[in-house]
Amino acid sequence: MTTDGHVAYFTRTNDPQHKQDIIAFQDRGTLNDNGLFQESDHKLPDDQSDKTWQFQDIKDMQTSRNRWRFGTVLFILTTVLCLVVTIYFATASRPNKSENAHGHLNLQRKTENLTKIKGFTETKGYTTKEDACVSSPCLNGGTCITAGRSYYCICPEGITGYKCAVTPCTSSPCLNNGECKVENDTYQCDCTVGFNGPECQETPCSVEPCFYNGTCTVLGSSFNCACTEGYNGSRCEVQRSCKYGWKMHEDKCYYFSSSNKNWRGAKSACQNLNSMLAEPKQMSDINFLKSNAKKFRKTFWLGGSDKVTEGVWVWTTSGQGFTVTDWYTRTVHEPNNANGVEHCLDIHKNLDYEWNDEKCLNKNRYICEKP
Repeated sequence: MTTDGHVAYFTRTNDPQHKQDIIAFQDRGTLNDNGLFQESDHKLPDDQSDKTWQFQDIKDMQTSRNRWRFGTVLFILTTVLCLVVTIYFATASRPNKSENAHGHLNLQRKTENLTKIKGFTETKGYTTKEDACVSSPCLNGGTCITAGRSYYCICPEGITGYKCAVTPCTSSPCLNNGECKVENDTYQCDCTVGFNGPECQETPCSVEPCFYNGTCTVLGSSFNCACTEGYNGSRCEVQRSCKYGWKMHEDKCYYFSSSNKNWRGAKSACQNLNSMLAEPKQMSDINFLKSNAKKFRKTFWLGGSDKVTEGVWVWTTSGQGFTVTDWYTRTVHEPNNANGVEHCLDIHKNLDYEWNDEKCLNKNRYICEKP
């Protein structure tokens, strides 16, 4: 019923030229309450008639329209949802594949490489779940437990950290190249040769085995003591002393003569004292002899000679060649074998007590050496 009192009719016509639903508004009498529609015969223009279903009132008509609209919307949504689901499963179950130049079948990918993000693998725009523990992220024997898209590690005793990466050996407690090994909840150090202690911190020299300020040097699993002047022994425990008139330097005693002899006579004199004509083979020995010779302001014979082969200088008692020298070379370049007769070695007072070759028959003071 309209606001002006008319009743709305749905009429279906049989006219082949008017196959449509029309709403006719005509004056009618009082409607009954037997339903939403009331059926009645209705006379149409041009003597055509058809069944007419009449709304009881305007509210019924509105209710009918709302139902129709709701049903239409629901149908459209259901259809769209079904279509989307059908397309998704159809494409997901049949990923595109292409065959490369070598005949190998490769999965087409959305990106150039597979992208793994937080336990998922992305391929051709589709994401499939992957077990987060597949890559074995737990270290040092840790057990990986999947937790949703992530994981956590159960670590063995003594090992900590998110991935069980922290062990008692992480801080490198073993010194001096010692090897650290995990033992339950602590560590054990395997020390290299010459080191010991819980952390390989001790060496054979740690206990200071050398006496009287001797210098300790590690030699494999043992040690060597370099003794100060006046001491010797494996630990410098023996205090030495030289006879009266002799001077001690390191582990040797030296005698500076007060008489003059030729080179051969000087060598014989030293032998008579159970010693030899001095053979300084390192700079510390050379400097010691030089400093003491200066005190006497004299020239002293040493035990070197090139009498056997000209220009080849050797220590005549030990038979060893020169390894360290102290020849004078400033105003005169020694050794120069002046007049072809200089074959014996001395430290010369006029050449700043540096080495000089001299005629062996000349007489000078001499220096004797003995251990």
